[in-house]
Amino acid sequence: MTGNRGQNMDIPASREGKPPLQVICHLSPDQDLYGASGILTGLCELSAAGRLRMTLAPRAEGLSRLPGGGFCPLTLRSSETNAISRLVLDLSDHSDLFSGELLEWCDLYLKRSYYRRDVAKLRPAGGEKVRPFGLNYACRSRGLTVRALGAAARALWGAGSANGERKKPLAVRLRGIYQFWTTPLRPSFEHPPDARKRPMVVYQTRMWDPVHAGPDAEDLNRQRAELVRALRQTFRDRFAGGVVPTAFARAHFGDIVTTFPARFSSYIAFSREILIGVNTRGLYQSAPFKLPEYLASAKCVVGDSIRNELPQPLEPGVHYLQFGSVDECLTHCERLLSDADLANGLSRRAWEYYTRHVRPAEHAAFCLRQAWPAAFE
Repeated sequence: MTGNRGQNMDIPASREGKPPLQVICHLSPDQDLYGASGILTGLCELSAAGRLRMTLAPRAEGLSRLPGGGFCPLTLRSSETNAISRLVLDLSDHSDLFSGELLEWCDLYLKRSYYRRDVAKLRPAGGEKVRPFGLNYACRSRGLTVRALGAAARALWGAGSANGERKKPLAVRLRGIYQFWTTPLRPSFEHPPDARKRPMVVYQTRMWDPVHAGPDAEDLNRQRAELVRALRQTFRDRFAGGVVPTAFARAHFGDIVTTFPARFSSYIAFSREILIGVNTRGLYQSAPFKLPEYLASAKCVVGDSIRNELPQPLEPGVHYLQFGSVDECLTHCERLLSDADLANGLSRRAWEYYTRHVRPAEHAAFCLRQAWPAAFE
């Protein structure tokens, strides 16, 4: 590499005692704060620990506009030398959609829905920048809440509309801010293996209207409905869950709408103590937020196959039990309810994976190391 951009250099401790690395998060007025909240929480926690200096900014040098949505561009800057590296976090469900402008702008592009066949379709120069991001889920810290809501307020009043972004309608943006504000704090998700576990199975899931979510939603809804009905019939009072009570779900799947808490914070509070969590794929073959939520509470995960690539693989039989049919899912759940040694081992390995690779601060440090290997040695 030439110039002062993206140099893989040792970052010495600042003589003034300041963190050696500055991370500038370029947030659009249309930013999906809910989707980006996990990684932003990790950066805030690293900043609070003195390992970096984090700032939020409404503009990014070299970009004509900030795309917002599921894209999160970051500029990494050395406090000592002013050398920079540009990192993009693509948190979209879609494995086949990329931002061409961000690929040109960045040194590294970490994609949540990383599917090697779709990455291979990019021009070589772009594809070489793309690597797996890993698992994502929504959580927040108090520090992030103050920073993000301040940035959102400035954007609402026009101060954050730099680079000519096209803003969403005010009502849509306010709903997004409310969704972020009501997201549980990071510790609310965590329930270590040694904590009390209720011998039950949880599977509470959302149905998607194909009019808005596309044709993939029809097949996904059928799979989820079949699984909910089978789990409810088989495990009865040992099963917690059902379908989240949206207007679409009530109209089309009224018989399996959940009677358990559905508000996000209430759902996390009741479900995190349950021993077994059933996981199924998200829209467009994405890994749903449910999976890292399960790992955070050290659940025994029973899940279908994970198509998209992770930086650190979740191995069937090691970190979770994989099923290929409804009957196989039921069998795995019954085994875990009756075999304490099997359940304890799976729970501990799930927790270990979470604390090493998914917990926000550790995941954020991993992402920064990919762009700047010396940053967190």
